[in-house]
Amino acid sequence: MTTQPYPCGDPAVWLVFFMRKETGEKENRNACGAHLNRLLDTLSPLAEFSREMFRVIPWEAVMAAQRAKADGGE
Repeated sequence: MTTQPYPCGDPAVWLVFFMRKETGEKENRNACGAHLNRLLDTLSPLAEFSREMFRVIPWEAVMAAQRAKADGGE
């Protein structure tokens, strides 16, 4: 997981997964709610976004998936 490009003390975090248009590589970035729009503006030249792409996922589920991936699972 990458670190947020805009440091902020907001505890709400959006984790944005996207695929680069030119390379097809999967990537992710995160940002607090206050900086989400800035992050999407930064990424818009690289990827396309739509409202249907955004989902609310409990942070515990995200962290469990990260731990499983680090332990060799997928």
